[in-house]
Amino acid sequence: MTNQKGSILTKPDYDEMRRVVREDVAELTSNLPTKQEFFETSDKIMAELKAIRVDVIPAY
Repeated sequence: MTNQKGSILTKPDYDEMRRVVREDVAELTSNLPTKQEFFETSDKIMAELKAIRVDVIPAY
């Protein structure tokens, strides 16, 4: 691997880049729900929607 100056990246350089990217990704995704939380919320919303449809459109 080479950087913009044409010199070769060292293992420590590469490791530092990986660390920085991982930290940035972790920070950017920290407010997202877990997979389990997402599906629990989705199930709750779908149950509420189904109940509303039953109340509004009895034949549904």
